[in-house]
Amino acid sequence: MDILSEKLKILFEQQDNIDDKEKSDENVDKNISDTEEPKLPDENIDNEESIESTEDIGGIEGASAHQLGRTFEIKHLYHRMLSIRNHLEIFVEEEFDDIKAYLSKGIELFELVIDNYAKYEDKIDDIILLYYEFIKNIYEVTKKKYKAYSKNK
Repeated sequence: MDILSEKLKILFEQQDNIDDKEKSDENVDKNISDTEEPKLPDENIDNEESIESTEDIGGIEGASAHQLGRTFEIKHLYHRMLSIRNHLEIFVEEEFDDIKAYLSKGIELFELVIDNYAKYEDKIDDIILLYYEFIKNIYEVTKKKYKAYSKNK
């Protein structure tokens, strides 16, 4: 039972850290002035060299920063869902079966989107946002069920 408590504590701390980071990111955005001029790159830097060095980031030659960001977010979401599933596997109680099934279905659908990326490319930003909300809901429901479960034990 101690292992279970430790695993869930780690899982919830990870979510709290993510929530704290999102809040601090929101505060940073509020502090940025719309009137600030963007800084131009130093003229002494060879721009061709800097462009060539970024073209091979992540093994995607010629990918834009937006495409690389999408790829990072997709990988992050997928690994996060797999991590949650691994943490939930230690529960054998029936109270957590619905969460496990819901998460497994979410992973299955996410894999379907990844496999058919070309079809969903124009909607991938919305899909990424939906899956972040999905993960947040999984954390909240798991936390509530665990609190109820631990009170009954």
